[in-house]
Amino acid sequence: MTSHPARTYRLPGHLRAIKACLLASTGGAVMTVAWVVLWFLLATNMREGIAGWAEARRAEGYSVEYAKLEMSGFPFWLRATLEQPEVAPPSGKDRWSWQGLSLVLESRPWSWNTIFAHTRGRQAVSLPVGDETVAFDGTAAGISAEIAFDDGRPAELRMAAEGVKLTAVDPGLDLEIEIGSGHLTIRRLPEGGKHGRSAELDLAFWDVVLPGGPDTLPLGNRIRKLEVGADIEGPLPEPLHHDTLTTWRDAGGTVEIRRLTLAYGPAELTTNGTLALDEALQPTGAFTARIRGFFQAVDALRSRGLVRRRDAVTAKLLLSVLTKRPRDGGPPSLSVPLTIQNRKFYVGPVPLLTLEPVTWPGTPTPKAPPGDPV
Repeated sequence: MTSHPARTYRLPGHLRAIKACLLASTGGAVMTVAWVVLWFLLATNMREGIAGWAEARRAEGYSVEYAKLEMSGFPFWLRATLEQPEVAPPSGKDRWSWQGLSLVLESRPWSWNTIFAHTRGRQAVSLPVGDETVAFDGTAAGISAEIAFDDGRPAELRMAAEGVKLTAVDPGLDLEIEIGSGHLTIRRLPEGGKHGRSAELDLAFWDVVLPGGPDTLPLGNRIRKLEVGADIEGPLPEPLHHDTLTTWRDAGGTVEIRRLTLAYGPAELTTNGTLALDEALQPTGAFTARIRGFFQAVDALRSRGLVRRRDAVTAKLLLSVLTKRPRDGGPPSLSVPLTIQNRKFYVGPVPLLTLEPVTWPGTPTPKAPPGDPV
């Protein structure tokens, strides 16, 4: 009797295709359900995290409020929209506040270490101006921030603003804040990073109007352009406080200005150098600068009574020999060292301005001499 090898049964081709489709569909359905469940778990965690952060800040004395919190962004974003958000520091501290129509916080489900924030439309801000707290109201075409975290600590902050215009609420105060456009980046470097740096800062702003009116700053309160690239040497002072700055200074902390470009009033300045703090925690520094419009700026300072006529004449006589006129016939430029020492601003050897003292948060109140009335 002849034996035949056993045969393995195979489904017909069309049935195998149907089976593969069913398996793929089942696997896809399982993955979809799993992703939906995961997204809702992450969205719940994000909602609870925001609420927990707000409660923690309230426990510290901050005012943190919002009318409503909604989650959206499925399937590829976690998006929290806070309606009518408000935040202000504890009473008697820093004197600022912010309120907006909405604030959007976003994150990728697979990248929790980066948070994006956006706001636009109406903005209400209170800021210290001199000895007063001034309320401003206005709009912003857009304000955004990107924060990257490392081991739970902010490692990099990127901010951008466009079309910001705020006006003092009190009609008796002719004060404005404007930002045509600008961006800011702050990077925290690992401890013991190259050359002892703890952070890097880069910023650029155009068409800025600062509060306080045109007479509060030496050449007015309008800045056409400000660009800064700087490295912070030494342990990062956090927060900016009298004690932390003292520790930073004593540890040899400095700010190395890689570049600074300023178009302000009639002057245009390009410089680099080193900035530090003296024994009284006042700025001190040495820079190498090229300035256009210097003599026009001196005339403007003299006309406002900020520079004595004698000092203005001395500055022009001593520094005129250092000016160079470009071959193309453009405005002359002045290449000269700039120094800040003992609250005096020197252009070359000429002390041009006396600077107002900087009072840092937490600065102790000076003690009255013995025998003087308190």
